[in-house]
Amino acid sequence: MRQTVQLDGATLTPAEVERVATNHADVSISDAAWQRVNIARDVVDGILARGETVYGINTGFGALVHQRISPDDLATLQTNLIRSHATGLGEPMTRASVRAMMVVRINSLVKGHSGVHPEVLEQLVSFLNHDIIPYVPRIGSLGASGDLAPLSHMALALLGEGEVLSEQGQAVPTKIVLTEKGMIGIK
Repeated sequence: MRQTVQLDGATLTPAEVERVATNHADVSISDAAWQRVNIARDVVDGILARGETVYGINTGFGALVHQRISPDDLATLQTNLIRSHATGLGEPMTRASVRAMMVVRINSLVKGHSGVHPEVLEQLVSFLNHDIIPYVPRIGSLGASGDLAPLSHMALALLGEGEVLSEQGQAVPTKIVLTEKGMIGIK
């Protein structure tokens, strides 16, 4: 039976990252972490329900900071933001490197500070546990943090777009793999 590394936003160790990265462990999210995620998401949902304007939630970005986005266009804005930032190039990161990136990102998000939708976390966990690994090019970054391009490539796969890595490390359209695994319903 495979080990499971439980993510709580606080106790992930390098050894656990390595076990997940090398596909020797599945991941789950602790109940306490889910509570924090849901509380933070309620804050975002409250902002939207009250019609407040908050940068990064319902405004444009950068020079468009004062451009309010209509509620009907928010999903399109978020999708287009992911697509526009998936600008990496070159050889893909290894499967182990992307798996490590994914588990560390999940662990960061379950701290409950981002307002991420729980479905995003469920998809990331499902991808890891079903060994669906996004194609993330080695070269390219945007912004001061340097992780926007790699994370955007990861997010494309969650949308059913872009590519994922076969077990041999080859790029395969995400939709093909999701269909083969009976997961085409994942958004």
